[in-house]
Amino acid sequence: MIWIGFGFIIIWLIAGTIANFRKKAAADKADVKIAEGVDGPIEDDTPKYESAKAYRDFLYDEVKNGADGNYYVKVYTKVSQEEIEEIGHGIDPFYGRITSYTFSTSTQQDGDGPVIRDKYMSVNFDFVRSEEAYVYDSIVNGKEIPADKTNAIRLKEFCEKFLEENITSEMSDYDKELFIHDYIVENCVYATNPEVGQARTAYGCLVERSATCEGYTKATALLLRLSGVAVRLVDGYVKELLATTSDAGPNHMWNQVKINGAWYNLDVTWDDPTGESGGLIHLYMNVSDEMFSYTHRFDEGSIREECTSMDENYYVKNNTIFYDQASFEAYVRDRLESGDFDGIYCVISNLDISQDALYFVFEYDGVNKYKYFVSGDDAYKSFELIVNPK
Repeated sequence: MIWIGFGFIIIWLIAGTIANFRKKAAADKADVKIAEGVDGPIEDDTPKYESAKAYRDFLYDEVKNGADGNYYVKVYTKVSQEEIEEIGHGIDPFYGRITSYTFSTSTQQDGDGPVIRDKYMSVNFDFVRSEEAYVYDSIVNGKEIPADKTNAIRLKEFCEKFLEENITSEMSDYDKELFIHDYIVENCVYATNPEVGQARTAYGCLVERSATCEGYTKATALLLRLSGVAVRLVDGYVKELLATTSDAGPNHMWNQVKINGAWYNLDVTWDDPTGESGGLIHLYMNVSDEMFSYTHRFDEGSIREECTSMDENYYVKNNTIFYDQASFEAYVRDRLESGDFDGIYCVISNLDISQDALYFVFEYDGVNKYKYFVSGDDAYKSFELIVNPK
């Protein structure tokens, strides 16, 4: 019994010694100074930026002045990788995008001296400049497009011809926007496969005449900016595919445009009719955030403007947006009385368009049947009525 107890004491002493050793080792490690404030193990001429603002100013100036290719800079380590990526995400996609990042921080030690950490983080990234940026700089600023950018050269030729034939100094910004909106809708087909051709670019939309929402949006931005109208490109989500997790990427792109001092949402892609409806609609031309939110949601990281007005909305300007049943019916009756059976277009908000509600259409001579098309949310919905469809 005594021997067993002694053995227990020995084991306890050994365990205690190991625990004390670990505590001492941890304390020794904590005593090792991590010296900061040096430029790194190798002095070089790499550009260095002391703050997020300094890095942002550098990056945005580079982009505006024609950034393209690989970049290697150093940023003070108090600026996080997440902040650096957020700054990159804030670049107007009209000019291009950063395609990759690598980050690293160097350390060095002289003999048994303290570990010295570089106070700057190395940042390496690739910036791919867009064809739209080359075209804009060439037409507006007289910069030559590199000979190997053949799509940009052809796109420039298209834009110059388009501006000369269609845009005049007498046109208001709204008139320019309306013409560009209608031209793109009538001349481009939505590309269901984004990997075919140049579907994600203005070239795909304007030259190949087939594009995704990104191509529609870039083409709209390019023609508007060349026409002197302020416009943004915005990332986000659409109602059918709203992101449910924080790491889900945006699945749609549209514009914001400044008309008569106010900003509006503009989604040319969603105004391009599909299916049987062949009518030209303007449901998403100059819409407030409130109305837009029924079908769209902004990406949290997207740089955007606040849109509070509906004054320059297409249907508001044409007095064809209706919030009560009586006004809507009066408008339809007026069009039918004039004999306009080709197509009646308007926007309605939470109105009844059931068979019973529309039965009055048959009160007019020559009306045998009708069909209608709608798009949007109940609170903001386009309505197209066709009488005696073929």
